[in-house]
Amino acid sequence: MLPDGRVATGGEDGKLAIWRPGEMQPQQVLLGHTAPIVALAVSPDGKRLATGAWDRTVRVWGTDGGAPLVLEGHRQNVNGVAFSPDGKSIVSVSHDPQVRIW
Repeated sequence: MLPDGRVATGGEDGKLAIWRPGEMQPQQVLLGHTAPIVALAVSPDGKRLATGAWDRTVRVWGTDGGAPLVLEGHRQNVNGVAFSPDGKSIVSVSHDPQVRIW
């Protein structure tokens, strides 16, 4: 959940959606992944989202939209992402098996 009450979801279709509570359609749909999103994290300040997907990438999105930062390097599906407590780094884990700190 984002600080303003919105909710972010990642889907099997590779889309990241941001929802306002009580609404039937997402406020925003962010495109970029080419495979299912299986991991999602919100930065400590609530201004960024990180997603991990089976397209072997991590993407970092601003909650106000715009193009994501694409982090590549895993050789297999990315299965987890997390922000460091200070929000300056992202940790990702993959089936390759690697843990990366970005």
